[in-house]
Amino acid sequence: MSSSTTPRHHRQPRRLAANLGRQPGFSLIEIAVVLVIVTILLTTLAVPLASQVQARRTEDTRKLLEEAKEALLGFAMANGRFPCPAFANATSNSAGRESFCVAATGTCVGSETQTVQTHGNCSNFYDGFLPAASLGLSGLDDQGFARDAWGNQRNRIRYAVFGGAVNGF
Repeated sequence: MSSSTTPRHHRQPRRLAANLGRQPGFSLIEIAVVLVIVTILLTTLAVPLASQVQARRTEDTRKLLEEAKEALLGFAMANGRFPCPAFANATSNSAGRESFCVAATGTCVGSETQTVQTHGNCSNFYDGFLPAASLGLSGLDDQGFARDAWGNQRNRIRYAVFGGAVNGF
């Protein structure tokens, strides 16, 4: 049989015949080395990025607290008092607005209102949240409260006022 009559799939070039035992591609060791190098590169990039994110959140929270301070001072100058803390518990919340007690004296459990009371008795002087909606702050959560830059509900900005009279000023 001549080479012109031999079927094409039976012909083998000589250079392939010498390499029949070798498979083309990368060995496991070569792939492992590449993965180690890529991991090292990604780690060196991720660590500074995480610290930059942390620093940015800290700075954003500092700015929020500064804005809150300015808003509180402006409110006090306009109204002659600081705002009552906002109220939130498992059953109700004041949507980030001041929370007053309906009663002028005594406890205020279950009788909170957002309507300004002339007696000025806050529903919770010492255990509340920044009344961000009353202060006109932006960036509030879906319930009207200000949160730090991490944004978790447990990270709402806390706020308290002194409920007694201060003499001497």
